[in-house]
Amino acid sequence: MFKAFGYGNWDIGAHFLKLVLVIVFLSAVIGTGVGVWLWSEVTKIYTAFYKFPLLRYAVIKSDRLTAGWSAADHQIR
Repeated sequence: MFKAFGYGNWDIGAHFLKLVLVIVFLSAVIGTGVGVWLWSEVTKIYTAFYKFPLLRYAVIKSDRLTAGWSAADHQIR
């Protein structure tokens, strides 16, 4: 249908690429938020059930960057 309105191949490809990138970005943000929340809740359950003397939950910025690069590297290969 885009071709019927005079759009070229690159314009059509760019349009769909933008749609995919929006979906990927929103999914990554929502998935990270839910994952961090779930990790926190599971840590609380383990601490209460197993009575660990010290079990802290923390998200470190470098861990998030490492995970992101690792995921990106896996997709490229």
